[in-house]
Amino acid sequence: MQIPALDYQKFAKISGGALAFGIIYGFLLFPNILHFAIKYMVQLRPGSRTREQLYLPIPFDIEFTISVWNITNPEEVQNGAVPIVKEVGPYYFLERKLKYDVEDDDEADTLSFDQKNTFYFQANKTLPLTGKEIVTIPHLVIQMGLLMIQRDQAPLLPLAVKGLNELFENPTSPYFTEKVEDLLFYGVPINCDVDGFEAKSVCSALEDTMGESAVLNDTHLGISLFKSQNGTSTGRFTVYRGMKNISDTGRMVAFNGETENDVFNGDECNELRGTDALFFPPFLKRDDTIWAFSAQSCRSFGFRYKEDSSYKGVALKRFSINFNKDDPDCFCRDPDECPPEGVIDMSMCLQAPLLASKPHFLHADPILREKVHGFTPNEELHEFLVDFDLFAGAALNARVAIQFNLDMTAVEEFEPMANLPSVYMPIFWITEAIALNKTFVYQFKALHFGQHLNSFIKYVVVTLGLLGTGGFTFLAFNSGETPVDEQVIVEREAPQSSKMYPDEAEVEKGTLDSMMDFKDKIAAKFGFSDDEKNS
Repeated sequence: MQIPALDYQKFAKISGGALAFGIIYGFLLFPNILHFAIKYMVQLRPGSRTREQLYLPIPFDIEFTISVWNITNPEEVQNGAVPIVKEVGPYYFLERKLKYDVEDDDEADTLSFDQKNTFYFQANKTLPLTGKEIVTIPHLVIQMGLLMIQRDQAPLLPLAVKGLNELFENPTSPYFTEKVEDLLFYGVPINCDVDGFEAKSVCSALEDTMGESAVLNDTHLGISLFKSQNGTSTGRFTVYRGMKNISDTGRMVAFNGETENDVFNGDECNELRGTDALFFPPFLKRDDTIWAFSAQSCRSFGFRYKEDSSYKGVALKRFSINFNKDDPDCFCRDPDECPPEGVIDMSMCLQAPLLASKPHFLHADPILREKVHGFTPNEELHEFLVDFDLFAGAALNARVAIQFNLDMTAVEEFEPMANLPSVYMPIFWITEAIALNKTFVYQFKALHFGQHLNSFIKYVVVTLGLLGTGGFTFLAFNSGETPVDEQVIVEREAPQSSKMYPDEAEVEKGTLDSMMDFKDKIAAKFGFSDDEKNS
C-alpha cells in the first residue's frame, strides 16, 4: 500500500495562521482586554464595587500592635548614666478605618471624605500581658514640655518650670511610672484644680494640644499616647477617582482643604504625594517610587523596590523605605543639624521633641544603639514593608513599623532634668499590619493564572507557528512540489489540444474513415456479399 505524500504547503499555511493568532491574541488582544478590565474595576466610580465594598468601608481589620520601652535604670539615667531599656509588649488591637461624609466632584474627578480610626483591644491575643503592667517612660508633660520650650522659646523656660512645679507639687522625677493601659488609652490623671496662673496656663496648653478627648472631668485631664486618636477624625482627604486618568486613582489632591501642607520649611517637603497608603493605582513598575501620604506624620513617604517576594502562593514585589536616606533638608527643623540616617524629625508636625525610626533603630546609625542599651533589631519583625501586585496596584501584605523617640537632653533650670544624657530615648513602637485573607488572595491567583496561561499559550503558539511555517515551507521547496496555484492552471489546461487547427493528414484520414463506415452500412442494408461490396 502506497502512503500518500504530505501536503507541506497546507501545513505551512496552518502554521502561518497559528503564528498570526499567537501574535494578535497573545500580544495585542488579551493584554488590552485585561488592561481595560483592570481600569474599569479600580476606578472609584459612584456605585462601583471597588468603591462601595473595598475603598470606603475597608472590608478587613488592620492588626495594630504597641510595644512600650521600659526604662530599667531611671535613677541612674537621671544622673547621666547610659539608659537601659526593655521592651514590654506587644499589646494587640484591631484597627478599623471608616470613611464618611463622602462628596463627589464630577468636574474635577475627585472624591472627598473624612476618616477615623477606632482601636479595639484584643485581650486574648495579648496574653499573658494584660495592660496592668507598670512601666517607666519619660514624663509626657514635664520632659516634652520643657524640652520643647528650651529649644524654641527659651525666655519662657522659668515660667514653665514654675508652672510645672505648681501643677505636680515640686516633682523629683522626670518620669511617668504608670500602668500601660493608662499610658496608652485611659489617660494618666492630672489635677488642674490649682490656683497658680502658671499652672493653669500649663493645663490650658495641654487641653488645646490634646483636644476634648483629654478631658476626664471638670478638674482633671487624662494624659495618654493614643486616646486622642481613637474614634476621632484624622482629617479630610480629597483624592482622584481615576475616571479621567487611571494613573491618578486614589492620589491625594488636598488634605483638610489645602493642596499642600504648611508644616515644613520648603515646598518640596510640603507637597502632597501619592495616595492615602491603603489604595494605589494599577500598572505600577518595579522601578517606580510608590508614594503614600501619612496624615499623622504630615508628609509623604516614598517606597522603593527591595526584592521579589510572595504571599500565599502569589508572586509579588516587596517595597520598603529607608528613613532620612534621600530626604531633602527641609524636613529638618535645623537643616544644619539633621538627624542621623535612619531617623526623621517629627517635631514640626507633632509639636513635640519627637523623632521617628524603625523599631530597635533598625537600619539606623549604629551610634544610636550605643547610647541606649537594650536593642535587638530584627528585619523580619521590624522592617517597614509592602508586598505589591504591581499590575493591579494592590498591597496584599504590608507592615508599617515605626518607633517614636524623645530627643532627650538636660534642662539645667529644672533640677530633676539637670543631668540627663543627650540621647534619642525610645518611648514606644507600633505596627500596622494588613494581610489579605484567602477570599481576596484567590482573586489575585486567578488574575496571575490568566496572565501565566496567556504567556504560555502565546509563546508556545508563536514558537510552533514560526517553526512550522519555516519548516514546512522549506520542505515544500526542496521536495519539488508544484505550487498550488500552478497545479490548478495545469489541471484546467490539460484537456485542451496544443494545436489551433488539424493538419492535412488528419483531415484525409478522417474522410476515409467516414466513407468506409458509410459503405458498410449500405451493404448491410441490401444484403450484398463481401465480393459484391468490394466490387
